[in-house]
Amino acid sequence: MIVIELTRALARSFRTVLRRSVLELEGRRTWPVVLCKAGDGGLTLQAVRLEAALRYHQPGQWPADVIAFPGDVLGEVEGRGDAVVTLENVGAGKGRARWDDGGLPRTLDFDATPPNEVAELPAPPSQWTPLPAAFLHAFDEAARTAPKESARYALSRVQLRGQRGEVVGTDGSQLLVQGGFPFPWAEDLLVVRVSAFGCRELAEQDDVRIGRSRNHVAVGAGPWTLLLALDSNGRFPDVQAVLPRTPPNASRLVFVEEDAAFLQSALPKLPGACDFNAPVTLDLDRPPAVRARAEGSDQVAEVPLGRCRVTGPRVRICTPRRLLHRMLTLGFREVVVASPDVPLVCRDPTRTYLWMPLDTKLAIAPGADVLHIGPGEPAAPRPSSRPPEKEILTMPPPPSNGHRPEDDRVRDPQVEKWDLEDVIAETEALRGVLHDAGARTMRLLAALKHQRRQSRAVKAAMQSLQQLRLGP
Repeated sequence: MIVIELTRALARSFRTVLRRSVLELEGRRTWPVVLCKAGDGGLTLQAVRLEAALRYHQPGQWPADVIAFPGDVLGEVEGRGDAVVTLENVGAGKGRARWDDGGLPRTLDFDATPPNEVAELPAPPSQWTPLPAAFLHAFDEAARTAPKESARYALSRVQLRGQRGEVVGTDGSQLLVQGGFPFPWAEDLLVVRVSAFGCRELAEQDDVRIGRSRNHVAVGAGPWTLLLALDSNGRFPDVQAVLPRTPPNASRLVFVEEDAAFLQSALPKLPGACDFNAPVTLDLDRPPAVRARAEGSDQVAEVPLGRCRVTGPRVRICTPRRLLHRMLTLGFREVVVASPDVPLVCRDPTRTYLWMPLDTKLAIAPGADVLHIGPGEPAAPRPSSRPPEKEILTMPPPPSNGHRPEDDRVRDPQVEKWDLEDVIAETEALRGVLHDAGARTMRLLAALKHQRRQSRAVKAAMQSLQQLRLGP
């Protein structure tokens, strides 16, 4: 019986990229079918859904065979290193995987799909155009800027501007334009948003290329190919109309690296992080500063930016802290403010980033009762109405029978084999989960506060009616 062999590390890599491309577009409901083919041309794994398709090809010679299985099978057989997993057809609609897990033989039976019932891979482009490797990072940042879903405009798409060679992403409140890419088409194309280009498996590739077929844009990175469906009906904002012109008398804030790094780390810790839009005040005074306070509190926390330089008129604006933080994370070190009610703009030779400020009425003016936060100083404490908790005395740990405490901990042999790149990959995945959780938490808190305000209004109305003492 002919079997297909692949490494457990390849199974893990393909599952990672698949999860952040094809599966991501399906709302993470059911895993797509993976078609695995081997032969004289090499080993190929591919998966196809309506809006995207993923292909991995490893040149070489394998005994000819083909098998199709649900993508979640990869999660059962994946691992690290060059350990081999074998896939075989064992009957009508049945397949079996075999591998060695740390010296322990493992077997997994799964439902196999007839290969002729698997969706075909879209036709690849007839020509490929090489791109700088920086394109993968640019697309990833554009995908981070675009929302996963949108109602009015096609904001959940990434725009590839052919004539200008730019990658554009926006969610309606921020806009990121990145240029310098020689696309082989002249028009502006909309493609589906995927986060796969931030995966280590693709980001480490130097051989980056792009092409266009009738219905797809194909991006190749080493052995990987992603085919992204074109959205020919979606409406996207007019980028050129959105980009503002900088008047000669505009205010400018130029960061020094030390202050930028400290503000980037301090912003998430400032008070009011859970309030709606989490506003902060950016005061382009001399010296400039960033201020924040929690809703319902009088305590103001201020981060002085004394080493930064301000030119132009003094201006005070209010902005969502996540967008100010995003600007710093992207590496911009100059902000241009034409007026408090127009977008803030950052530029470098190949990129432009802008975002909308909040209502200027929310801006916090300087005052005497301010808690200054600088390097080495704690963030402002959050007010609490709860009484101080009693000290809880804990029992000392039991004797360890002569072993050191760390020897009694449960060890994970897979984690112990991780290298630095594996830790980075896991951290990036965790960052995405925490980002989504934080955004949902902020929306829930905003909804709860709205309900609280409504409840207070109803209570006040009832008290007013009771005071009228309406009789028969």
